Amino acid sequence: LTVAISTLLLSYLVIFPTIIVLRKKYPDVPRPFRVPGGRAGLWICTVVIYAWVLLGAWVAVFPGTLETMLGVTYDFHDVWGVDRGTFETFTIGTLVVIALLALGGYLFERNRRRDTVARPSALDLELELAGD
Repeated sequence: LTVAISTLLLSYLVIFPTIIVLRKKYPDVPRPFRVPGGRAGLWICTVVIYAWVLLGAWVAVFPGTLETMLGVTYDFHDVWGVDRGTFETFTIGTLVVIALLALGGYLFERNRRRDTVARPSALDLELELAGD
């Protein structure tokens, strides 16, 4: 469950900044929802949500570190049933495998899409010239 939560939270670390990028690049695209407060409201909401998601992702991947920083006692082995090194090895290893699979899928599809892009044929060019 922790790996599912951490991968979900890590994906949001990419999603939230794209909201600002898309609003800036394509301001005229109709959107069904706008954050109240205009651009300032959007930035405030994005930064606050991003900070919470970042904290949640950190705690999901490295449980017990926040408690240690706050001086709260936390027995890692009692909570998780394994030592911290084993837990983090499996968690980070799983995240690396997921990231590599995603990267591989992206690269495969990018190359396939580039190879299948419609290129004008000689007939298309002749028809276009004949229409002028």
